[in-house]
Amino acid sequence: MTVSTTLNKITYQGNNTATAFSFPFAMPGGLTPTQGSAFLVVTYINTSGVSSTIVFGSGNQQYQLSLNAPISPNPTGIGGIVTFAPGGSPIPVGSTITIQRILPATQLTSLPPQSTLWQTVIEQALDYITMLDQQIGALTAAVIQAPATDPAGLNYTLPNVAARALQFLAFDGNGNVIAASSPGVVPISSAMQPVVSATTLALARTALGLGAMAVEGIGAGLQDDGAGNARVMFTINKLNLSATLTSANYLQRIKATGPITLTMNRANTYFAGFGFFLEVLPQSTGPVTMAINASDQIENGASGAGTTFRPGTSVLISTDAASSGTWYTEIIPGNTVSASPVGSYAGGLAITVTGNTTATATVGQVTVSDGNNFYNTTPSGGINTATVGAGGLDVGVLATNTFYNVWVIYNPASVTSTWIMSLASTFAALKPNLPTGYTSAALLGVLKTAPASTNLMGTKQFGRKIEYQPGVGATVSLPNPISGSSGSISVPTWTSVSLTGIVPTNAISYDLILSYQTTAGVTACMAAPSSAYGQIASATNPPPLSLSGFQTAGAGINSNSPETVIGTFLGAGPAFYASSGQGGIFIKGFDLNL
Repeated sequence: MTVSTTLNKITYQGNNTATAFSFPFAMPGGLTPTQGSAFLVVTYINTSGVSSTIVFGSGNQQYQLSLNAPISPNPTGIGGIVTFAPGGSPIPVGSTITIQRILPATQLTSLPPQSTLWQTVIEQALDYITMLDQQIGALTAAVIQAPATDPAGLNYTLPNVAARALQFLAFDGNGNVIAASSPGVVPISSAMQPVVSATTLALARTALGLGAMAVEGIGAGLQDDGAGNARVMFTINKLNLSATLTSANYLQRIKATGPITLTMNRANTYFAGFGFFLEVLPQSTGPVTMAINASDQIENGASGAGTTFRPGTSVLISTDAASSGTWYTEIIPGNTVSASPVGSYAGGLAITVTGNTTATATVGQVTVSDGNNFYNTTPSGGINTATVGAGGLDVGVLATNTFYNVWVIYNPASVTSTWIMSLASTFAALKPNLPTGYTSAALLGVLKTAPASTNLMGTKQFGRKIEYQPGVGATVSLPNPISGSSGSISVPTWTSVSLTGIVPTNAISYDLILSYQTTAGVTACMAAPSSAYGQIASATNPPPLSLSGFQTAGAGINSNSPETVIGTFLGAGPAFYASSGQGGIFIKGFDLNL
């Protein structure tokens, strides 16, 4: 005989590694993998306990099969390998795969009378019968059986369907199978035995895993609705006076009229997930301030630093209740939809340098923001570069030949605003250097230090337009990045002229003055925003700006004198220039991209 194993199935536990699973039981000889798959049932149970039968095939959700060849002289092969990697990955820990041989209970071997009896055919038929016997043995091993020591004559047959419908399977006093419904004979599962055996209700609740929660009082959100239903309730709490909030305020909808302060105890005196809703009513005359313990912080804020919420703001506030806890503030959408864009203003905007270190700054009502809240404010004061903080430089020391952004900054607690200079071009970069109490800002202008000192260049700004002011501050004359003969006006050959340090990189345009200064001879110059323009006399692609003059030999009737022409070019440069004489370009000013 060749069937040397007694198994017809095997189960493997997933380990996040294995994809090939061998089986040690015999299979009918002479089968291809496709034929052999008809005699295998592969069952996969995932980590959630869901069972599925895997079919044979080449897909990544199917299993592949290889069968061990019979070892001569045996005609029946022993074992093989099932490969299964769902989606290309090994089955995970907590899952199982079971490989089982299931043969049809048929007999297909025919031995005609007086024919040749082939030993291999006979042996294969006997092997098949043996494998069927193993299959039956595996089935009977999985059923409920009475022990061999039971007395003879006991009844193990179920009552008919009408007698056992809606009844329990039970055993009478002698051990006979019966259908029972009487409480006296209803069986108790092992899982429920500790509950039934508990001597008190408290112990029974503990056995069920409910513990004290089963009898805890409702409230703080979970409340009886008066109709016998437990519901999550959001109690409305109206406040017009400062208060300290406790765990009793959990899930409350606090409607507050500012200006008041809501003080939070240390976060670890609450519980993880503690939170409430806050609405600062629009009719408030000031913001609501949230004050926190020195050991805690508002998300991404400094330890002990509170925050404020302007009238019309709605916010969800919660905490992780850690020993150095974090408070989370989430603005509820819908309250700032109609807010004006940050930096928009009503009334004129003017920033004028008045000396080497000072500038006046005025604007009508302007919209500032902290990223969540929007405020309308009218700032006071001006700029003094000799100071650090509000009204001066935000941090550090001034550098030479540098553009500084001018911001309006706002303190919601004091409802005041002023100006500040900074290298920061975004609120995120400015925020860490804001003076204490200032939480919101809007970018409105720019100032510049001189090429060789930290004195302010003389500039005047109206709206987004800025012009250099000769004779003010460190500005002696208009910036002159190039003069004299350069390139060719006839080829043409253009000279690229950098405007770095004269026009900020975020300018949307600049004003360029083209000038030539000669009193004799023929001279010409031209300027353009790019080198794509033609020569000075081009009839099809002339330069945007050009000047030319002449002196009639010997006549003296046409005398040249300095002349200028001005144009506006988009961007921040470079400019392009060519001249055959004493021309030059000057930068009158620029427009900011605010």
